[in-house]
Amino acid sequence: FHCTETLRKYPPGSIVQRRSNASYTFTGTEVTTTADTTLIIPVWAIHHDPDLYPNPEIFEPERFNEDNEGSRHPMNCLPFGNGPHNCIGKCHVFITFIIVFRINAGIIAFQRRDIQTTRRKWGSLP
Repeated sequence: FHCTETLRKYPPGSIVQRRSNASYTFTGTEVTTTADTTLIIPVWAIHHDPDLYPNPEIFEPERFNEDNEGSRHPMNCLPFGNGPHNCIGKCHVFITFIIVFRINAGIIAFQRRDIQTTRRKWGSLP
């Protein structure tokens, strides 16, 4: 939850760009795009919209617990975009966050070991 709330407050990018491949009319509106239109999605503005996130400047990880997650549209949180063209670094960020969190919490510890290296001559077998 902490990682997602952090990315909501401080998204890696403030906008996401997409190009439409066909005409589309947005549901519930009279807004229509034509093919090859560049769309700019304001990620930062969505993440800080008080209608979607009450008190958006307050850090509340509980916004992303299972109960709240199911009641929210999946496009309301887009730190890495969404769909088939989302950021390829998304998995890396979440894995890194988990490792750093566990190190800081004392769940994982790394130990340094001195390794002796020997220089081998070309052609010699181990």
